[in-house]
Amino acid sequence: MAPKVTKEYRDERRSELLKSALQCFSDNSYANTTIDDIVRLTGVSKGMFYTYFSSKEEVFLALVMERTERFLEQIESVFSAMPNAWDRLRYLLEVYREPLRYDQRQWISVFLEFFLSTSRNESRMDFMQRRYNRLIKLLENTVNEGKATGEFRHDVDSTAVSTLYWALCDGLHLHRSQLTQLEDNDEVYRTAIDMMHRFVTNAPMS
Repeated sequence: MAPKVTKEYRDERRSELLKSALQCFSDNSYANTTIDDIVRLTGVSKGMFYTYFSSKEEVFLALVMERTERFLEQIESVFSAMPNAWDRLRYLLEVYREPLRYDQRQWISVFLEFFLSTSRNESRMDFMQRRYNRLIKLLENTVNEGKATGEFRHDVDSTAVSTLYWALCDGLHLHRSQLTQLEDNDEVYRTAIDMMHRFVTNAPMS
């Protein structure tokens, strides 16, 4: 009789495969990474890989989902302690302002490579759209609360603000990952924060 495999063991093997996949994607790019690369680095058989994942793409999507869940949990935890809507929006830009580690730069490059090919794959596009909708909803709720309390302009479009906000955050984050001159440029972030504050409140630039 084959030994019983515990959930803890399965979770550990799956985690190891994801960790190895991320390393391979970072070192070789998504396109140039093979399943053989992943199992070789993990030290398991191909059969073991297919026990957990059906393809390289499924591995990457699992990585995206895990990172998204961790990010949302962090943000929601911080938001719950912030009664002020503007403080929540400002916090997000401050998070993106933090120095990038090497592994974060690598992840951004791999994610961008994958994202740019999404338009050619319907299932991939659906996954990314659902992820994006969750991020948008998080900010929409915050903007709506700010409008309800009078903190933000009542006529501001919550969806437009949320979309603009993520575009701003993602754009700054992407540039910082590729252009080192933005790495320590606090003035860029201060201006971005002031611009957004003025937009939602009609307050003067500081």
